[in-house]
Amino acid sequence: MLIDRVKPFVDRHYRTLPEPATTAIGGSSLGGLASLWLALERPEVFGHAMAMSPSVWWGNGHLLRRVAALPEWLPVRIWLDVGKQEKAKMREGVSKLATQLVAQGWKKHRTARLADMRHTEVPNSRHDEASWGRRLVRALPFMFPPPPKRTTRKKKAPATRDRK
Repeated sequence: MLIDRVKPFVDRHYRTLPEPATTAIGGSSLGGLASLWLALERPEVFGHAMAMSPSVWWGNGHLLRRVAALPEWLPVRIWLDVGKQEKAKMREGVSKLATQLVAQGWKKHRTARLADMRHTEVPNSRHDEASWGRRLVRALPFMFPPPPKRTTRKKKAPATRDRK
């Protein structure tokens, strides 16, 4: 329904760029799990996935097995985070997921434009809406980094010769 009805409706009625490079899905807890799963299943629709505190344990770790079984890296930019004040089981699951994504070819890098995955454990952050809201300000710029700054060189003035 989301892909077949909601997204086409939004693309028809609003000024969107409908390509995967400009289309993201995101959520927290089970919504983060579902968002990541959907992006990995349909990378031709969603080029970005934001998973905050994804419930990786759900379905006896189904997502972990799904990522391990991927035949190749997929062109999906992934934000993956968890609060340091969340349960150990949650933090461990998210860490395992990040490790598996890297093993499948996703790249982590300090510079957002050079990475296609960011995994972070956020200090003083819990499994709640207030924490996820505070983390959004870091997630969105990673999901859609600004383009590289264009450097312009000043043109040198043509050399003039004094004619005598």
